[in-house]
Amino acid sequence: MRELGAEWKDRPDDLIQWILESAGDGEASSEEELIARLLFLNFASIHTTTAAVVHALYDLAANPELQAPLLAEVTEILSKSGMSKQSLTKMKKLDSVIRESQRLNTTSTISMMRKALVPYTFSDGTHLPIGTWVVAPAAAIHQSASIPNPTVFDGFRWERMGAEDEASGKAGKHAAVATSFENLIFGHGKHACPGRFFAMQELKILLSHVVERFELRLGGAGGRPRNRFLGVSCLADREGVVEFRMR
Repeated sequence: MRELGAEWKDRPDDLIQWILESAGDGEASSEEELIARLLFLNFASIHTTTAAVVHALYDLAANPELQAPLLAEVTEILSKSGMSKQSLTKMKKLDSVIRESQRLNTTSTISMMRKALVPYTFSDGTHLPIGTWVVAPAAAIHQSASIPNPTVFDGFRWERMGAEDEASGKAGKHAAVATSFENLIFGHGKHACPGRFFAMQELKILLSHVVERFELRLGGAGGRPRNRFLGVSCLADREGVVEFRMR
């Protein structure tokens, strides 16, 4: 970039390059600042994916009846198409389990944090002065009464709903990556998580590998390990035990 500037035609199209270009030539372009940005993004993407995997493993171990149908789905798809992006998209049951696990174990109990940059008054008269922060209560919304048995883990809930809407072409709204005012796992609107598609592929690759090769059950005292909360963060129990057996 220093040598060629705008004349560098074959520059890579990746995160490091985006950060370099967005930094410009000011203080933000210092090595320390660039590294800080990379570390921040690593933290934001890695710990959330790790937490989602652990929560899903706890849920699969606590609901062993889900494992045989998941194994059948994964085995059939991989035997026909191998591991590919298209194969992962076809794993509707696995997608549903991940979304349901994230619904009940939302990484953050709040979502869509916004700051009022101008004074704003809602239709009910609520007034927001400049500088007011507003958030959506994600955990409460994900367990609202609009969802049947909202506090119960129903692994194939979204796969069934997708099948019901298949004819109308609206099945996609039940996918784990689909954001809405009812599904705030990845936020919603203009600032919804842009990395959610990549993250979901990671989760499906990891969990399909586990399902295909292992049987799972809870160890320890029994019962799904309870979540821990640190402020608005929902953390998987670090003391939880899952036992694996090779198929």
